[in-house]
Amino acid sequence: MTYGLVPRTLSKGKVVFDDPKTPIFDVVDIDPPSKWDFPNRTTSIARISRDHLQDYLTLRGMALFEIFYAIATGEPDQESLDQLAGQENVDFEFDDRTLNLIHTMRRGEHSITAQVWGARFIAGPNDLPITADPLEKTGLVWPGFDAAINSDDARHLGISDYIYVDDRVLAPYEGKSGFSINPESGSVSFGNQWSVGFCNRVGRNTI
Repeated sequence: MTYGLVPRTLSKGKVVFDDPKTPIFDVVDIDPPSKWDFPNRTTSIARISRDHLQDYLTLRGMALFEIFYAIATGEPDQESLDQLAGQENVDFEFDDRTLNLIHTMRRGEHSITAQVWGARFIAGPNDLPITADPLEKTGLVWPGFDAAINSDDARHLGISDYIYVDDRVLAPYEGKSGFSINPESGSVSFGNQWSVGFCNRVGRNTI
């Protein structure tokens, strides 16, 4: 299966993916790759819309977990020493995490190191906010067609088949960086990456 997302390259190597059918912008937002040059480094983060992520997990029958790890070192306090009960290294096991305490002494100074690692459930199979589109089955009634047109019907239409739309469909693209609108034809393009063709304006508000 595919969501039909279209990549859009931004400045400094950032890439976003849009859904041109809806349209929904920035469905996926990906930073440039991280760079490591010890001791310097950059971070890289990928973001995805919650609805698309939920839809994907449901279709694939998968679950999403967050894996985490943290470590801290400081002076020992009485509570930590009580938990260690005279030992130097103790693990505390929980259902979703493990806590480790280490008591060390260097050059006569005592310290406690605490580290925790585990997993947290984020989401699992549930509903289909993207795929379960009622228009996939019921479709839309268009003048000139005997039956409602759903997505599968639309994919079988040729360039000689015409459907008329209100030019309000252009509003989401107006003033958005990188997008160009041809007011005479009603077509939309994004740089040299993609464009919507075979458009003709047949009235002030109709394409």
